[in-house]
Amino acid sequence: MLKKKIYPWHNSIYKKIIMYYKNNVINKSIFIYSLKGNGTNVLLKNVSAWLICKKKKLNNCGLCNDCNLFKTGNHPDYYIIKNNKKNIDINYINELFNYISIKSQENSFKIIYLPKIELFTKLAIYKLIKLLKTNKKKIFFIIKCNKLTNLILNLKKICFNLNLNPPKEKISLKWLKQKNNNNNNINEIKTALYLNNYAPLSANKMLSSNIWQLRKNLYNLIYNELINKNELFLFEILELDNLELYIYWIYTLITDIIKLKYNCKYYIINKDQEKIIIKLSNIINLDNLFFFIKKLNKLQYKIKNIKNINIKILLIEQFIYFKKIINFLK
Repeated sequence: MLKKKIYPWHNSIYKKIIMYYKNNVINKSIFIYSLKGNGTNVLLKNVSAWLICKKKKLNNCGLCNDCNLFKTGNHPDYYIIKNNKKNIDINYINELFNYISIKSQENSFKIIYLPKIELFTKLAIYKLIKLLKTNKKKIFFIIKCNKLTNLILNLKKICFNLNLNPPKEKISLKWLKQKNNNNNNINEIKTALYLNNYAPLSANKMLSSNIWQLRKNLYNLIYNELINKNELFLFEILELDNLELYIYWIYTLITDIIKLKYNCKYYIINKDQEKIIIKLSNIINLDNLFFFIKKLNKLQYKIKNIKNINIKILLIEQFIYFKKIINFLK
């Protein structure tokens, strides 16, 4: 057995993949689409361990020579592309061709795990598609994707593919509560889950990192501005890092206020900030809220499309506008 067992929400999908392989599949390539933070890497490493094991049942035995080599990361018939760069170019595919040409040492087959297919360049994907179409050897390709493009969809079509949705909210909350050890209340746990697209691992990471405290500091500063008219509010924010994150958090706050105005409280993301949402909802009208959303959208567009842009300067403009609205409407 591996040190990391699959997460409880992947038990059924693990069995489905194992049954697929047990049925002497013709298509030896599987394509898994999943958002980040759902534990898919752990799932696919367990699938790889099962494939590589000679004494497997539902799980790998964890004791044979193959399992021991796999656990130490030294199995000669298991290949994983590891790359910290932004792009994986055709040179990595050429390395893959060289690896495939080498005869299997421990088994009659090889396993190739490609965990970040969205980082492949167009040329690299074209060559990979050609490789998969002409693959007549006993080579199992396991491909994981976090972001679909039209080109990647062409790759997906020639594989056995599975879309892994985030677990149901009830399952995620139960797991997060167990991991959290009562450090956060239920509204904070729900908020972290919603802010991370329902991905439980990402939510857990956020709750246990300084990012969570930075977010709380931001909302405390905004609330203090409403109560105390703190003139240093803007400058305190701009001294902090992670400015793009602050934009996202402010965006979700504004949309939550709009939801409250439309009596859609159930869909509010920032469950832990009800006090400030209600306060701002009583002060700012819908026209100003929608106008501020447009300004934030323009800001995000500029950040994404204009190189070397000064995000701080743009944020100053947004906060000045926000402060004027609040001060004017009080």
